[in-house]
Amino acid sequence: SESAPADALVRHSGKELGFVQAGELGVTIGFEEHVLGPGDSICFESSVPHRLFNDGDETVTAVWIVLGRQA
Repeated sequence: SESAPADALVRHSGKELGFVQAGELGVTIGFEEHVLGPGDSICFESSVPHRLFNDGDETVTAVWIVLGRQA
């Protein structure tokens, strides 16, 4: 599963905060790529191009909050 195709990034207003409970979550923010595991968290401005994707064989479970998103 992924938030956008591998060759595309999304951006919108707001700020994102995420906490991974299980699995490995790949997060691309701008030109940086991170892999988050259980217990890891992240926070970033949603206006920066980004993408979320499952980076493993296990289902990813995470708590994700987007603050200040405008339609």
